[in-house]
Amino acid sequence: MRVITTLRRRIRAFVPRGYTPWKVYGVLVLAILSLSYYFIFSPPLDFPLRQTVRIEEGMSLKQIALRLKETGVIRSQIAFASMVELSGKQENLVAGQYKFDKPYSLFTVVGRLVSGTFGFHMVKVVIPEGATNVQVASLFDAKLSSFNREKFLMMVKEKEGYLFPDTYYVTPVATEEDALAQLNKNFKQQAGPYEVESFVTGHSFHDIITMASLIEEEAKSEQDRAMVSSILWNRIEKGMPLQVDAVFPYIIGRNTYQVTKADLANKSPYNTYVHEGLPPGPISNPGLSSIRAAIHPTQSDYLFYLHDRRGTMHYARTFAEHVVNRRKYLDT
Repeated sequence: MRVITTLRRRIRAFVPRGYTPWKVYGVLVLAILSLSYYFIFSPPLDFPLRQTVRIEEGMSLKQIALRLKETGVIRSQIAFASMVELSGKQENLVAGQYKFDKPYSLFTVVGRLVSGTFGFHMVKVVIPEGATNVQVASLFDAKLSSFNREKFLMMVKEKEGYLFPDTYYVTPVATEEDALAQLNKNFKQQAGPYEVESFVTGHSFHDIITMASLIEEEAKSEQDRAMVSSILWNRIEKGMPLQVDAVFPYIIGRNTYQVTKADLANKSPYNTYVHEGLPPGPISNPGLSSIRAAIHPTQSDYLFYLHDRRGTMHYARTFAEHVVNRRKYLDT
């Protein structure tokens, strides 16, 4: 009590006449809050104006806080981490490159990382269904100055079929790592649920994606895709070669109409004329429609199909019926 009494007397000694102790305490609290805001929540003096700060995929909250502190975006790692934890968004911080065109408070920095507001005019990259990894690389390379096409192709060497076709929005300074992170995340979100469904088919998810890539190239409508899926699975079940022409652009870079008899004998493991069953992996990146068709084929006893000159598909149960279809729709 003596200490408190002495402290009160010393405070009163500095207080102008007319001020009550409560007014003084209010001023002190306000001063403390102001200093707290300045030293914790306000932007640092060396805030990185017009620079980019990269938040890597998979970084922990602690690592992100350290990165922001080291680059001068925030004053306090503890304050940043605490605010994120209080928001309940610690698992939702968005990786990528952030641009800061002016100093931002801690509140705004947290909000931007939670919402993925990078501070750039985003670049639109459209990956069509059935695009190969080489085509995906070229599409990103055409839009991004920091994108390394050859490095990207090395990174996705074993990921044909798993770069989900969709519309992507990336920062103009995005690298091949940034692009692949988005592609991986989107595949997991979009196609991931179908991995569970694939278990009931008796086929691995890799086989489903491989089959879907063939279907993607062979049929365009939902109905035709389900029927082509039925035919290809029927051929596998009967031990017949798939004889899918769509593999040849992947093997030799030539389309169906340019394939020669010598090409049909190509020894590539992807050649479905020479080898029975599915090729060792996908030949392109299929969309959801083809993935669904691979899992849920139409129930039929058809074994053959062809496209007429208008693109309409015709089916046959026997080779003799198939020959008739060829004469009727292709030889006239």
